[in-house]
Amino acid sequence: MGKEPLTVLSAITTNPDRVAQLEEGIFRISTETGYPLSLVATRDPDEIMAALPDTRIFLTYRFSEQEWDAAADLDWIHFGAAGVEHSVFSGLLDSNIPITLSKGIHGDVMAQYALWAIISLATGLPLSSDAARKGEWTGRQIRPLHHSITGRRLLVVGLGSTGLPAAQLAASMGMHVTGIRRTLKEDQLPEGISAIHALDELDGLLPETDYLLLALPNTPLTRGIISGERLRALPADAGVINMARGTLIDEKALLEVLDEGHLRGAVLDCFSSEPLPQSSSLWNHPGVIVTPHISGNFNEYTSRVINLFLENLHRFLKCDPLLYQFDRSAGY
Repeated sequence: MGKEPLTVLSAITTNPDRVAQLEEGIFRISTETGYPLSLVATRDPDEIMAALPDTRIFLTYRFSEQEWDAAADLDWIHFGAAGVEHSVFSGLLDSNIPITLSKGIHGDVMAQYALWAIISLATGLPLSSDAARKGEWTGRQIRPLHHSITGRRLLVVGLGSTGLPAAQLAASMGMHVTGIRRTLKEDQLPEGISAIHALDELDGLLPETDYLLLALPNTPLTRGIISGERLRALPADAGVINMARGTLIDEKALLEVLDEGHLRGAVLDCFSSEPLPQSSSLWNHPGVIVTPHISGNFNEYTSRVINLFLENLHRFLKCDPLLYQFDRSAGY
């Protein structure tokens, strides 16, 4: 008896090159495994809803309860993002359907962003850019903010698939890097990391931190973790970089702390509300650099998502362990 046909529904792209990449990979895997596979690629909401009743495997960025109700025979969901807090709900969480995430595909790019952000703060770029917009030549005033990052102390909060590459790249530039991880492991320290601590040790580490890099997921445990009190616990010359989730920082408190003259500045790539409202004071604050959630968003992103999905598709059909499975208890 032949193997059962399976429909793969992709809602991540309609770009002809990327759809061709998916089609070629699915054809190859179908040939290798003997499963008759068919692909439906659309981003049209009505077409997605129409295809879901016959879909066994769903590749998507977002998943709604309405889509869940329509997906009668779903066997596996792969998300094209590393964080899926907007797409999990009780029905899905209570199910046994495997959920996989696109982690590990942007570690190198986000590491480069983190290093750029650190160097930007180390050279006084927020104030320099603010002065440039006003046509002011402020080299003498900016000079006291400019220092080498060699030997400076970087604390990476969230030493996972994005935080670790950033930590190691910073270490290669001579920074003294310490990490925080939710669960401590008994293995050796990763290369370039001087120490790893538990999250409950954060308060004791802040006063000895020159640069604070946030790379945590959005969970009930991490929301608002960087409060005004914790920002004030950092040295007055410290810099803050958030390339993870906007919910990690109390934005109002951050503005207050910066206005007090505490901290050299902040580079923010994510915000509690996105797009960042035009009314937000973060846009024009002289101590802040705003980027539009692009630290992990790059031209080859979708291609890497597809490659990871295809690797997991092969594993799924061979009943091998899937990569980057969603941890229902941890929320990421």
